[in-house]
Amino acid sequence: MEKVTYLHLEYVGRERVFLVAAVSLTGNDRESDVAEELYAVEQEIERDEHIAEAVLTLSRPGSVALVPSRPPTSPRESTTRATDP
Repeated sequence: MEKVTYLHLEYVGRERVFLVAAVSLTGNDRESDVAEELYAVEQEIERDEHIAEAVLTLSRPGSVALVPSRPPTSPRESTTRATDP
């Protein structure tokens, strides 16, 4: 996995979240190989007791990576930002 370009976490219960992410993979594998790789990563993420379900999809070409930023100063402020690759 090269980068994460989209991340959505949704609270679904006590200390558990539903995770949706768009990721960019290295290489140019066949669709069936990519599907298997994404499924394997989803299963690995779901081993964490705090993840109810993980869904991964591919990023659009040219999408910028998400990187951590400074801690928010208010509850409405985002904690991630996009940067150039």
